[in-house]
Amino acid sequence: MSPLDLLIAMPVAGLMAAAGLATVNQLAGPPGGDRPDGAAPVAPDAGLRTLLASLAWGFGVVPLFTLWVNLFTGVRVTLPLLVAVAAANLVAAAVAAAIRARGAPPLARMLPVTLLARALGGRRAVLVAGGLVAAVYLLAFDARHPLDDSCIYNAAFLATGQSVSGQPVEDVDLLRTNPDDARLGNSALLAAALVLFGPLGFRLAFALCAFAIALGGYVVGRDAGGRGWGWFGLVFLPLNSYVLTIALPDENLFALAIGTALLPLMLGPREDRDDGAGRAAGRWIVLGALFGLLLCVRHAMILSFAAPLLVAWRERRRAAAVGAFLVAVAVVTLPEHLHHLYALGSVLKFESNPQFPPLPYELLGVRFHWQGFVNWPLHDQVVRTPHNPFPTFVAWPLALAHHFGLILFALLHAGFVRVWLRSRERAAFWALWAVPVVAAIAVQEAWDQANKMGVILMVATAFVPWIAAGGEAVRRRPVAAGGAVAALVLASWAGTAGIRDWRVPADERYYCLPGAWTERADLVDRAAAEATDAGLLPRPPVAPHVSGRFLAGSAVSLREALRSPSSAAVEWPLGFFGHEVPPPGEPVTLVVDLSRDPFGAPFVTTDRGPADLDLTAPGAGAIVEGLSAPWSRVPMTVVARRSATATGVMVDFDQPPAEGCPPPPDPGRTRDAFLLDNRCEVLSWLVGDTASACPLRGAAPVRRPDPVLRLRVPSGVVNVALVVNWRGENYRLWAGIADASGLAPTAQGVRFWHN
Repeated sequence: MSPLDLLIAMPVAGLMAAAGLATVNQLAGPPGGDRPDGAAPVAPDAGLRTLLASLAWGFGVVPLFTLWVNLFTGVRVTLPLLVAVAAANLVAAAVAAAIRARGAPPLARMLPVTLLARALGGRRAVLVAGGLVAAVYLLAFDARHPLDDSCIYNAAFLATGQSVSGQPVEDVDLLRTNPDDARLGNSALLAAALVLFGPLGFRLAFALCAFAIALGGYVVGRDAGGRGWGWFGLVFLPLNSYVLTIALPDENLFALAIGTALLPLMLGPREDRDDGAGRAAGRWIVLGALFGLLLCVRHAMILSFAAPLLVAWRERRRAAAVGAFLVAVAVVTLPEHLHHLYALGSVLKFESNPQFPPLPYELLGVRFHWQGFVNWPLHDQVVRTPHNPFPTFVAWPLALAHHFGLILFALLHAGFVRVWLRSRERAAFWALWAVPVVAAIAVQEAWDQANKMGVILMVATAFVPWIAAGGEAVRRRPVAAGGAVAALVLASWAGTAGIRDWRVPADERYYCLPGAWTERADLVDRAAAEATDAGLLPRPPVAPHVSGRFLAGSAVSLREALRSPSSAAVEWPLGFFGHEVPPPGEPVTLVVDLSRDPFGAPFVTTDRGPADLDLTAPGAGAIVEGLSAPWSRVPMTVVARRSATATGVMVDFDQPPAEGCPPPPDPGRTRDAFLLDNRCEVLSWLVGDTASACPLRGAAPVRRPDPVLRLRVPSGVVNVALVVNWRGENYRLWAGIADASGLAPTAQGVRFWHN
């Protein structure tokens, strides 16, 4: 992407924003009401509510409609197509304004920029703070990840016909196929970002999510407890360490951003909304379309459907509000339902179902099959996913306590009760928004991937009013409410400490899934200790993958991307920014010593002694099987690869397949083929080269029992990964810069985040 492309993209982004503002203005009303004098807005924070809904429409619904054009016509998502859809949206808003005004409307009536600016005038500090949060996300974006290493990213590339790694993109029919199990709403957002700004668009989408979450958190917090709690919501919601575990734009962050953007408009003061059946219907068309977008991003949010229906039902123009909302949701989500029907065989099947075999369950005497792992009460006993120390319904409360701290955790639960005592209607709304989603997903298992624990964050907006209510209760009644919160803190501390060694049986059905390696008890115990490590105060609002080195490197990479956005597409060795990668130097001998447990003492060193294998030439690769060590119950395999910039080494286990399993759904893909494909993929990440052919294909394995392997490699970047579990994409990374003096580490046993 050239600077000229950037100059073209900016007006297109402005066109999308204008389409959003014009649509919300015509359907939901201008930020200051319909008064032509431009007086102050009727509703508190009306400008912020309008701004959030407009951003969600312009950069959410417009890209979604663009992808729907792609689904039904096969036309690639391109900049001209995005312009055409946004322009059509703007024309439709102009026609609506003309009909309403009985003549050609002035531009100011269609795009009330002046009214919006006046409505936002008293919230300059909030806007600046939201911009600062977005800037934090610009730096927290982990540009070291391969950009095509994600289900939703791959579908976006397919829709646009682009490829970041130089690989050719197939002409895939996204309506009738299920590439990488991607929910198409996410791919629509990313495809628009990609055609607008190239790979830099993913970082900008990340920052825009943060901006929306911050402003929405302010409005929700202010509605719940006043201005002080508004500022709490602005800071806490986007910058708590739990949300910041998300290193890249993903489904959960998109869902949180869209939900937080639509809720302020939905929950605004009622008198700001009861101005006729037409306006009531228009407002709920906007809300229905935004909620439909949310469903296309995260299907589980259908369980929150009763919450907006409750608000619509309480409108004075009940029939208009409910009817408009239902119609808008149905229209926006229809292509997604057709995708489920054509690609998966049923509108009741979802993209992740094909990952699992049909399993038998029983509930209230009714027997059925479901393609997924569900816990008790549908399963016959309480189980946990292997490699996870606790069932999901225990892991999530522990994660909240771990990230939020025991005080906020206690305030959250105390506030849940307090809201019920103050306003049954508002309490019912927040309960219906969050509790059904959490309850339904809490009984699902096979939550084995690093990003799965972020699913609960899609309803995290509800945490702000609950914490605010709990905090207000303590402020107003410090003795009674403070004592109750203190008791909750004490009980939570005792519970987290007492549950540390509690284990339910591992779900043996899991081991029949391809690549499900046997768990290690010591690693499960280590994970349990980390999960139950909750302090009184929140974790520092810094992403777990972020360090001082990361922030410095991210700033450099952002500067390079702004100067020449095409540089964002260059692949780097996993865990390194481009400027950190030194040129290859004099060869050294890399010693991989597996005679000791890798999670104990360092097991990767260098010296100048003789080597068993030579990997000094770019493109070289090796497979060494049968390594035996006292700490491993099964033999190990080491695969290695050299690129022009880095050496990658991966340690895997030769685990036998589980017994008593049904035949695999794809008998044509053997276990050996599965392992080879996955080993090649991970090695390509380690060395930063997904475009070249995998050197392991056709390579003759070397068999040796000695657990110490010596490899001749150029000095420079060395990435060593240990596979804990293929199925959960659980890989631990040891990384550093190698030379004759040793390995200067940059990562030690870190589980790298994967979407």
